[in-house]
Amino acid sequence: MELMDCSLSDYLRSHQFKSTEAIKIGATSIFEGIEFLRKNGIVHRDIKPSNVLVGNGTLKLADLGGGCYHEGEGPKKHSTKVGTKYV
Repeated sequence: MELMDCSLSDYLRSHQFKSTEAIKIGATSIFEGIEFLRKNGIVHRDIKPSNVLVGNGTLKLADLGGGCYHEGEGPKKHSTKVGTKYV
């Protein structure tokens, strides 16, 4: 695994996107990551800016600890609540 510079939440605190094109590229990169996981039967279940890593002009999904495998069609019930609890 390669070393990334920071999380998207850290990046957004210190940078501004220069154009809507940069936002489109970033969003497309995240959507491609989600699609890759979906095609491999994986559900991330905790996508947020702090779980998206930024580095070398690319974005990567991170922290798959709350993820699960999903096989087949239709809704699945999971007994574990996931995500970051904000108080």
